[in-house]
Amino acid sequence: QREQEVNQHRQELDQARQAAAQAQEQARAAQEQAAQAQAQAAQAAQTAAAPAPTPGAEHHAQAVQMLALAQQTADQHLATSKSEAERMVNEARQQAASHLSEAQATASNHISEAQARSEQLDRESTNRANQTVQDAEQRAATITAQFEQRKAALERRVEELRTFEREYRTRLKSYLESQLRDLDASGRSEPANAAAGDADRQN
Repeated sequence: QREQEVNQHRQELDQARQAAAQAQEQARAAQEQAAQAQAQAAQAAQTAAAPAPTPGAEHHAQAVQMLALAQQTADQHLATSKSEAERMVNEARQQAASHLSEAQATASNHISEAQARSEQLDRESTNRANQTVQDAEQRAATITAQFEQRKAALERRVEELRTFEREYRTRLKSYLESQLRDLDASGRSEPANAAAGDADRQN
């Protein structure tokens, strides 16, 4: 759509330039016609001033009248052509200025819209990037917290296992010591019982 508007403005400017060129061409043609009329008037004047075979006041008056009429006609053509040419040139200039102003305004609007759109996209991209960073930071914090919880749980489990090991070792040691004491006691009692039996047999 923008290219179409630009092409349309270019075509309108070209048309204005062509109209101005045509006006200038018409002005040149009018000037040429005026020059021809002046040449004809000068020729008529020379003819009237030249000696004639049968000179007369009437012929001289006609020649002067033709010269005046030719000069008047030439002046009228020249003034009309100049006025028309100036009018067409002014119109062409006004149209060109108007089209140029419209094209500049349209281009300025397009530039403003493009800048606004670019700024909006920049803001949106920045917001998305910030949101992505925040989400990543929150997720990392959540994962870290989960790891910390698991670590604490494992440390508690290890401590429980160590406590169980100490208690088991203590109980096992106590049990073994009691077994050893029982063995020692039974070992001491058996020789005494044997000695008592021998004494009874001797009596």
